[in-house]
Amino acid sequence: MKHTYISGPMTGLPLFNFPAFDAARDMLLSCGEEVFSPADLDRQLGFDPIKNPDTEVTEAFLSMARERDIEAIKDAKAIYMLDGWEKSVGARAEFALAQWYGLSVTYQTEPCRKVAISDIKPHESCNPKDIAGSKKCPMHLLPPVALEKTAWVHGIGAAKYQKFNWRDKQISASQYVAAIMRHLMAWHYGQDDDTESGITHLAHIGATVNILMDSEDNGCLIDDRPVRVKSKC
Repeated sequence: MKHTYISGPMTGLPLFNFPAFDAARDMLLSCGEEVFSPADLDRQLGFDPIKNPDTEVTEAFLSMARERDIEAIKDAKAIYMLDGWEKSVGARAEFALAQWYGLSVTYQTEPCRKVAISDIKPHESCNPKDIAGSKKCPMHLLPPVALEKTAWVHGIGAAKYQKFNWRDKQISASQYVAAIMRHLMAWHYGQDDDTESGITHLAHIGATVNILMDSEDNGCLIDDRPVRVKSKC
């Protein structure tokens, strides 16, 4: 079972914030989770500010700990963010890496909070290019596995029907919704992969949604939904 990685601030806090890491570890373990706590791994390497508050943190130790933690995030299923993570350079980097790998994210005091792009500050740069880039679509947050598998489905469709065939003539929304529901029901009732393509039904759903959005954006979608909500404006 993949683990949950605990991330949070350490540097500059009393006892390097180990008590907060320990409390989070114990809470997650009590919920039946496998847990990776950097504080526990630091102890195994001989760094324990609770028992030995005068222990020095060397650059060599920090470099080794960073590499170890990056590998742990790659193998995790989720990341648990301790309070104050937004102020920590290391925790922000771990958060960004977790987002890139598609990990689920929970927070110590706000487990259902949705993080706005403006909350993510990877560094304190005042470079105008960096500032402008932070306001653009965060393409780097798209999970690579979802992109790859939906791309394979689009490739199969292109070979059968021609690339972007839905732009050549209007398509019916209801037909594509029906296709989505068929794939969803097949997956829901235990069939992981489509029998024809061998690719997960979830990727077929993603590719079909892509077609609906692109068709709508290009004015090629016949909107035959049974109920269309009218704006109150």
